[in-house]
Amino acid sequence: MSIQDYGRAGETAAPSPSIWKDFPIAQALKTPGRYIHIWDDFEGGTAIDVAYSGKFEVVGTNADIDVIDDEINGVIYLAGSGADNDSSFLKSNVLYDLTMNNGKRFWFETRVKSVDVSLDHSLVAGLGEPAFCTAEGLADGGATVIDEDFVGFAAFTDATNMGGIDAIYNEGGSGTTSVEADVHTPVDDTYVKLGLRFDGKKTLTYYVNGAVVCTVDVDDLSGNSLTNPLCVFVGMKDNEVSGFTAVMQLDWIRFACEKFASGI
Repeated sequence: MSIQDYGRAGETAAPSPSIWKDFPIAQALKTPGRYIHIWDDFEGGTAIDVAYSGKFEVVGTNADIDVIDDEINGVIYLAGSGADNDSSFLKSNVLYDLTMNNGKRFWFETRVKSVDVSLDHSLVAGLGEPAFCTAEGLADGGATVIDEDFVGFAAFTDATNMGGIDAIYNEGGSGTTSVEADVHTPVDDTYVKLGLRFDGKKTLTYYVNGAVVCTVDVDDLSGNSLTNPLCVFVGMKDNEVSGFTAVMQLDWIRFACEKFASGI
């Protein structure tokens, strides 16, 4: 009998067992009302600039979204329309409230890539409050996120090209905390998996390509919690003023959480 190592990073194009190893998927199927589980592989067709599966809303300034016909297994792109500070994001409904010792775990992972990292643009992937999850989630200029609740990853621009991906969190009114800078160096047209996992107690773990890159103790947050409940939020802002259009390709998004305390 073969033995599956669920602590590993896993296959390059698939969700990482190291993140998802303790998600009780069988129980979630038996009692779906106790869990939220989103797996969006963007396999369905759609009209241009319209959300694909109904699981996410498209938000942005001159947002452009469409399928990628020359990549198999369901891939979309997000882009602006060639103007400075155009943006394009996918946003879910409010799904989770991050609070220490809430007994409710969450899991998040997405697989994304930038087509050309030398273009002046910025990326974000994680969970943000509704006030964060707007066309301005990444501030104009692309050097920071806006000052609303957020946990996850961001690649900021240096006004010339996209920089490295940082693990961050932002408490509204208190600004951005860099948990770990440059957890990944993007490469042209090369996918990266960005993931988060909260244990329902106090540890929020950040993963890149299935490997742990850093952690945060939620008791480091004011009031041991982010103030506002959170939505899944993934996308980009194009900060080019020269008319070139930066493009982010998105292979899939997976998110799950417990709606009731698990007692773990």
